[in-house]
Amino acid sequence: MKRIFGIICLMLCLTVAACGQESSENAVACKFFIDVRSEDNLLLNKYDISITLDGDEIGTVANGDEFTYLTTVMSGNHTLVFIQAGETSPKAIKNITLKEDMTYSCKLAHDKESIDILDEKRQSGVAGAAIEVPDVTGKVLSEALKELKDLGFSNVREEPYKEILNKKNWIVTSQSVAAGEVVDKGEFIQLDCVKEEGSIEETPEE
Repeated sequence: MKRIFGIICLMLCLTVAACGQESSENAVACKFFIDVRSEDNLLLNKYDISITLDGDEIGTVANGDEFTYLTTVMSGNHTLVFIQAGETSPKAIKNITLKEDMTYSCKLAHDKESIDILDEKRQSGVAGAAIEVPDVTGKVLSEALKELKDLGFSNVREEPYKEILNKKNWIVTSQSVAAGEVVDKGEFIQLDCVKEEGSIEETPEE
């Protein structure tokens, strides 16, 4: 699959690369922070979106969710491609030229036929890389997740994941990133939980 993505991206970007790519002698290493949010679509148009950078798949943004990715690349022209997960044909392509550290953010509106790139922002430096982690131990899981999400953290997972159906019935006992640490909002945070004593029988949340 990644090889197919790479071939497609190479064909699409060949002209751009030939016209604008900096020579290796002049290129410098740049931090590139990608922050993508997918709109929450109606049932018939719900699907996840695979994202490739210069032909390599870097991750997937779920329908209605956010995806962040921090990497280091050489200055020059780079290409983001957005593809419906499970397919091979690009539905949106964005060419970006880096001369220094950059944050690129956007929102994706999608349907069966296309993916539209909206609310684009490009800014110098790495945004979202200096958020202080709060102490959520001892809190109800649903409240802890909301607090982290409101701060911008988008890569949070609760454990034991397969046993948790109703997040209001579980209490956070520990967190993988200590309270007070300053990290990127894409940092993975694991919340270990135990079921609250006397809680009602587990039923899936609506």
